[in-house]
Amino acid sequence: MALARRDDAPGTVLLVDVDDLKQINDTMGHQAGDAALRHVAAAIHEQIRASDFAGRIGGDEFAIILTAAGGDDAAAAAARIIAAATRPSPAGEPGTSVSAGSAPISGFASPADILRCADVALYTAKRNGGNCHVGSEITPATIA
Repeated sequence: MALARRDDAPGTVLLVDVDDLKQINDTMGHQAGDAALRHVAAAIHEQIRASDFAGRIGGDEFAIILTAAGGDDAAAAAARIIAAATRPSPAGEPGTSVSAGSAPISGFASPADILRCADVALYTAKRNGGNCHVGSEITPATIA
């Protein structure tokens, strides 16, 4: 994030959350939930560039820093991740889908503000039924 700010380059934070992981854990067991998390993590890593960074930030949520990526690039990356993470349920394995929310790095005062905006977008995606991406409509001016 510091490089994006220093170079005045586009960058985006993308949050990805596994849809209904609690239901998978409750109905199929925590091993099935762990398998779903590993599947989503692999899908994320397969769909991002070497210059991007991804990590699990807790529970069923992942954060991805997309370097040199504006809103359209983030939407395309989110679509690829959603497609790769979404799978039907083969016999005995949980089906998975994910929701994603993104926010631009530039213009925000702090990483916490960026994450908060991406989180608002993520929960909008979940309220819209999940298995989709929503870009943040919050701007630095609206949270000042």
